[in-house]
Amino acid sequence: MARSEDRAMRVKAAQNRATPLAARDLLLKDPDVEVRRSLAHAWCRELSAVFLEDVDEVVRCIGARGADASRLPALAEDPSPSVRSNVANNPAVTAQLLERLARDEDGRVRADVAGSRRTPRRLLQMLTRDPETRVRRIASGALQGTPRLCDCCGLEHGSDKIAGTSATEG
Repeated sequence: MARSEDRAMRVKAAQNRATPLAARDLLLKDPDVEVRRSLAHAWCRELSAVFLEDVDEVVRCIGARGADASRLPALAEDPSPSVRSNVANNPAVTAQLLERLARDEDGRVRADVAGSRRTPRRLLQMLTRDPETRVRRIASGALQGTPRLCDCCGLEHGSDKIAGTSATEG
């Protein structure tokens, strides 16, 4: 299937996690971007390092979602704002990297920083003064309701509770 002339067959093989590894490796080099995108969706975590080098922006975005922490600083410098936005939403992103992305020239990246549950309160407060209305709105909303990770301890705290407790518990 990986060598099929039929694009639809190659896409199906790329989407199937039971595809043999040798066939998967062939699909990684497929000239058709839709095949590589399908492969990236199916194998994001396991092959994110390979996807980060792809010429296609969408494939790199998918790779950025599953990239480990060691690769995120380089991805934060990607020329594509979409890739940088995916770094902001990666579960392994650090507060330091979010701080750099909070100063990104592209408002879409800053908006994703404001929307990330990992963004510390001090950065959200900074983003409430962003030049773009959308960024300010997202940051303000995040400060008002969504539990945030504490700047001091890294644990999740809400406005009316500490992780695992409610306001009515004593």
